[in-house]
Amino acid sequence: MSFGQGRKGAFGSGRLVLALALLLLVAAFLLGGTGVDLPVRGTIIEALSLASLAVTIANWHGPRPPIAILGGLTLIVAIPALQLVPLPPSLWKALPGREIAADVSSLIGAADAWRPLSLNPELTLKSLLGMLPAFALYLAARQLPVAGRRLLLRALIAVALCSIALGGLQVISHNPSLYPFESLHEGLPIGLFANRNHQADLLVVATLAAAALHAATPEGQAGRTERLVLTALIGLFVAGIFATASRTGLVLVMLGLALSAPFFVRGKLGWKPVAAGGALILLAGMLLSTSGVVQTTLERYGGNEADERFQIWPEAYYAAKYYFPVGGGMGTFVGSFNATEQLGTLSSHYTNAAHNDYIQLTQDGGAAGLAVVLLFCCFYIVNATILLGRPIGDHADRFARMALIAILAYLLHSIVDFPLRTFAHIALFGMLCGLLARPPTTRDDAA
Repeated sequence: MSFGQGRKGAFGSGRLVLALALLLLVAAFLLGGTGVDLPVRGTIIEALSLASLAVTIANWHGPRPPIAILGGLTLIVAIPALQLVPLPPSLWKALPGREIAADVSSLIGAADAWRPLSLNPELTLKSLLGMLPAFALYLAARQLPVAGRRLLLRALIAVALCSIALGGLQVISHNPSLYPFESLHEGLPIGLFANRNHQADLLVVATLAAAALHAATPEGQAGRTERLVLTALIGLFVAGIFATASRTGLVLVMLGLALSAPFFVRGKLGWKPVAAGGALILLAGMLLSTSGVVQTTLERYGGNEADERFQIWPEAYYAAKYYFPVGGGMGTFVGSFNATEQLGTLSSHYTNAAHNDYIQLTQDGGAAGLAVVLLFCCFYIVNATILLGRPIGDHADRFARMALIAILAYLLHSIVDFPLRTFAHIALFGMLCGLLARPPTTRDDAA
């Protein structure tokens, strides 16, 4: 990866980087709210990602990312890329989990054919291309000054508002055509997504973004209106999460707001704002307790809807061990899982994910996939240590702390679901990782 050195003060190039980043972020949510393969929509998002990558790298300002970061990005790309390299039959037949594929090759007279490590090269290639939005927004966010980062967060909030509005129409009208993708969650306000948990994830991050912007709003009369609007948006997003009936989303937004509080408090708190805040929380709790939507969400905690996950996890874990250490190939979970699933656990439901991204990544990527998880945990811990070890200096620090909490929400949700299996959320995840870095000093960094 070669990074160009843009001309110092080339404001026009900086605005192009921002414009493409905004366009990619919005397009990822408008077109990529499902993990189902949609070739036309996916091609548009991938083309925008390539354009954003090219412009960002060509107009790079300041030092290049650290070698460790570049090495990690290279490893992420290398895993699916190497899985596509043809191997001699004697080698790929000896890999774990290739017995069925070898038998099929013998039956069709292709026993001596060279084949890649991946059990489904087409899906692995799609998996590789699916990483482009994350890479593009990661690098773009690293390059943007505080003002540009603020615009990215505002764009995210605007997308969340559109998704909530669409969700409201979906519930009110009961019109199937308002759902952009085929979904098992029709009847719920899932907005731009095919899954209520993905809608909840967007609203969780949007809530944290609104809190960060609230903290970055000037004190006094000038910023009072904006702070009131942002406060109302936080309430709206939390209500939207309740409406999705996503149990994980509810837990994550409460955790996120609790973790955000120390970062976003400015100055000393007197008893009056504390009392007012407590009264508002109490009033909101009383009102929410009478809501049928909230009661439905809370009742789901005592239900047995998650039982299927407890059936899937042991099977997925077995498959991960079966294909270890090379994996079945990135993006091949469904076929690999079905080949090893016990007959006693078969049902009429289609298992499209492990509902645990760490197990699924290990099943698809083997030891290399597990290494990526461990390396990202190191990346996260190092950034958290640096950010939390220094006082908040400016708005970039506030945005970075917000990103730290939002990334944690994704990592926790990945234990019980697959939040990063859509263009929308993988793009947002990449942007959040980019916000952890300090803005370059070679561009106008006006807040």
